Amino acid sequence: MKKILSLIALLVVTLTAFAQSTSEKIIPDGTQPNGGTITPKAITVDWATQKIVANVDLTNCLTGTNEQIFAISTNSADIANWDQESGSTLHFFYRQNFTDWGATTADVHKFAVQYRYKGDNGATNRFYEVKDISNCTIVMDKNGVTIDGTLVFEASLMPQLYKEGANQLYFGSLRGEHPYATYKSVELVTEGGTTPGETATYEFTNNVETVYWKEIAEDDYLDFHQYVKDAKLQLVKELDGTYTATLKDVVVGEDRVSLGDIVIAGLKATENAGTLQIDVPESNITISAPGSPYDGKSMTIKGGMIDATPAADADSKGSASVKLTILVGNGDMISYEFSDDVYVPNIYNFTSNAYVKAGDEVTNFENAQAVLTEYMEGVYMVKFKKLTLGTKTEDFTIENLKLKPTKDEDGNITFTTSDTSGFWNDADETELNFTDFSASVKVGENGFEGFVCKFTTENGQFVYGEKAETPEPPSVVDTKIFSDKLNYTFRGTIGTNEPQKLTIESLGNDRYNVILANLNSVNVLSVNVGTISFKNVAGKTENGITTIEVANPEVTFTDTDQELVDSKKGNLKVMFNNDKAYLNASGAVKIVSFGMSFDYTLVYGTEFSTEEPKDDYAINFDKDALNTSAHGRMLNSFSLQQTGKDKQTKSVKTSKAAYEDHTADEPFTVEAGSELTASFDYTGEWMHSFVYIDFDNDGDFSYKEGQWDQTGTDLVAFSFYSLDSNPKNDASGYNSVGDELTGDARNTYAAPSFKAPAKAGEYRIRFKFDWNCILPGGSSSILSDGGGVWDATLKVVEPVVDGISTINVEAANGEAQLFTVDGVKLNKLQKGLNIVRTADGKVKKVLVK
Repeated sequence: MKKILSLIALLVVTLTAFAQSTSEKIIPDGTQPNGGTITPKAITVDWATQKIVANVDLTNCLTGTNEQIFAISTNSADIANWDQESGSTLHFFYRQNFTDWGATTADVHKFAVQYRYKGDNGATNRFYEVKDISNCTIVMDKNGVTIDGTLVFEASLMPQLYKEGANQLYFGSLRGEHPYATYKSVELVTEGGTTPGETATYEFTNNVETVYWKEIAEDDYLDFHQYVKDAKLQLVKELDGTYTATLKDVVVGEDRVSLGDIVIAGLKATENAGTLQIDVPESNITISAPGSPYDGKSMTIKGGMIDATPAADADSKGSASVKLTILVGNGDMISYEFSDDVYVPNIYNFTSNAYVKAGDEVTNFENAQAVLTEYMEGVYMVKFKKLTLGTKTEDFTIENLKLKPTKDEDGNITFTTSDTSGFWNDADETELNFTDFSASVKVGENGFEGFVCKFTTENGQFVYGEKAETPEPPSVVDTKIFSDKLNYTFRGTIGTNEPQKLTIESLGNDRYNVILANLNSVNVLSVNVGTISFKNVAGKTENGITTIEVANPEVTFTDTDQELVDSKKGNLKVMFNNDKAYLNASGAVKIVSFGMSFDYTLVYGTEFSTEEPKDDYAINFDKDALNTSAHGRMLNSFSLQQTGKDKQTKSVKTSKAAYEDHTADEPFTVEAGSELTASFDYTGEWMHSFVYIDFDNDGDFSYKEGQWDQTGTDLVAFSFYSLDSNPKNDASGYNSVGDELTGDARNTYAAPSFKAPAKAGEYRIRFKFDWNCILPGGSSSILSDGGGVWDATLKVVEPVVDGISTINVEAANGEAQLFTVDGVKLNKLQKGLNIVRTADGKVKKVLVK
């Protein structure tokens, strides 16, 4: 596409001959009313050659009063009136230290220039903030009213004061608070004579871009761009050698709001090789745009530049560029650029069909809107209006330098991009990733047509420009049938079916049909509702359980006595695995022939447990953690000893390890019911030991909070426990046999002995070092205290019994009698020769060495 060229600049130059200016004093120089009036004085003004120039010092004006500095009127009576009886009056009111009249800060010195005429609907107001109150110059000439070089009130708005030829006018101050200003000079200046002078008017045409920067937070802006093709700039050279620039028909903001013509007067230019170079100083402007929300609003030109090269002759072209920054107020700004570099985007709007396909579910959209914009030459963006993907509906934009077009010989364009995301047009410009992007557009007689775009997101494939074909109903790939109790409520009446058949059909892609067949509800509703089906609902399977949760599902009633129509305003929850199913549904259904609707609820089976699965033998810290004791505390080894047997010891494998699993190592082997004692090689002191045995091998160590007697639990021994859930409440406590410990006696990790399980088998045994905490997984400070947890396997075997032991047991049980050789009865065998009579009456001799 051809880039827009610099367009025509038209130069109109008027060469005339003028004499030096002459002036007439309207009031004496240095006039000081000191709160008095200024009697109206008649003056005759031809605006073509004359102007009123007033230079005033406002330093002595009173704070908080509206002083009328002067007024210009068409008659001497109306100059003192607010509502005009027959004339027209322009009032110049001034107020010091004022926050009204559109001021944004305190201590503002401001003029209100107010124009009234007979039959008006109130004053037309313009405001100006005075920068130097000791030296303010007000000029009223053919262009209107200028204060300190800023055009404040256009002549075109005051036709009664600006008639062609001589105007009979009056200058004075009679209205409102009387002035305390000092009038350095007030003159009627006339241009004439024989000194040559020159005026010139240059007109240029080019493209314009305005950017409205709207502040939404500190240093955070939304930007709204507007473009104007063939915009106009007028540059006028005045008799005094200054220039007036007029930016024609300026528009800004998201809604293309008008600022009218922006006029900047009193500009000084430097000529360099035929180019006028103007640095635009900071100045105030008043917007004149009737009907616009900005009409009458004061703005500040912060600065800028104008470069203009007039055409050398009538057959050549001139060029110009303008760059300005304008402060709107409330933190908002406008940047204005008039130049060859501005590319006016080409915008193409489309309305077409679109659809989103997620699995087998297809959602069609009619009259979907898309905007394709060529915002730089050969660089495009696309925006989809109110796009719905998943649960989000918002404008969506794909905008990047990699969205490149490829044209075929017919001018049709195919778009590709290597990027993988666009963004929602929300406050955060949230990104959305996509794959498989493609787009194309055809060239028609009136521009682009037939825009098609496709891409895939996590919410399915989006297709713009096509209508989806109606998919075939999904086929059933698997069926599960359950039988359980159904509780149902229709119109507030409760019923039960037991057993009730529930069928769940898998359609693939995590879609299901859920069917309650032959629900006989005659006794409750006087109508048989038949079979209730929830069709093509989505589910998700985790840990072997499939869960379906759907709002407003599609529900059908078949095999009914009456026609039933569901409201599709209910809810459905289903959970199932291979063994059981649970359903909870609610909604409203209408019996068509009765013309009535009723609510219903369906509850099938029992709910699945929602408890999170617990790890077997859980601990309360990272298993890979090291203890973080600052005092070098650590366990070196732990031991278990059966009374009368050798001690069995396991060394800690990793220095300062807070957890180690020794269950795959050689087990601790003990006899059933034997007495056991745990011991520890520990570097440090003031710690406590705890020993647990999982008697029922359920993957958890049981205990009882707040008791020293842990009989019946898996906690078999501990050296100290204060019976308080807070380990810091440790002034006194008990060990596992109930001995009370206080003071330094608490400094012990020697736990009392305990009994091995009575039943042979393998068990998990846990050794824990901690401070005053019976939690098997450890306290919150176990790492910093230098503690830890060590698991091992406890192998319990049957006791080893010899012949003597057997006889002693039989004697204890009354199954045998023992005697010495002298006939003295014994309770158990003794050293030497013993006489044994067994239960069957036999007698034998037993020698014990």
